[in-house]
Amino acid sequence: MAPSAQLLAGYKSGNATWEQFTSLYKRELLGNPAGLRALESLRSESAAGDAALLCYEPDGAPCHRHLLREMVRDPGLLRADFAHML
Repeated sequence: MAPSAQLLAGYKSGNATWEQFTSLYKRELLGNPAGLRALESLRSESAAGDAALLCYEPDGAPCHRHLLREMVRDPGLLRADFAHML
């Protein structure tokens, strides 16, 4: 469920804004059946109890785990930006 190395490098180098990163990350997830299955599994597990998403970014720094948390809470967030593609 991690972003591709290329996407992450683009964001960390400042070549992509957080908004661009967010959109591209969602696009990567939609194109990755294994990632979508993992997201659904995480959603099911978190419905049964607490779940933890770990990352090495400092607290408060934007990170894909923040996006994942929101997509677990609201499945429509992943597809909303790309409804025209489905």
